[in-house]
Amino acid sequence: MKLIDLLKKEMIDGITDVLSGKKKVFKANNITPHMVEEYLESEGWDRGELTNNGWQYDWWLPFTKNEKSFTAHGSGYYGRFEFRKTEDP
Repeated sequence: MKLIDLLKKEMIDGITDVLSGKKKVFKANNITPHMVEEYLESEGWDRGELTNNGWQYDWWLPFTKNEKSFTAHGSGYYGRFEFRKTEDP
């Protein structure tokens, strides 16, 4: 199995755990916004607008489905990633 396939499996398993409520947050490294978008859109989630900031290239990508909202967040510079339920304002 290729390294990218292992990374995608880890991502899918982790995101699924958060979506099901089994975990509050999934953290990993080297997961890109495109990987998350590709998976969640295939599962019927609507993608919001990608936002980013600063030299670290921190990014946020919201997803919604059936009035539920989750956010993928990462650092392009350091490669950190997390996925969690979006907090109410």
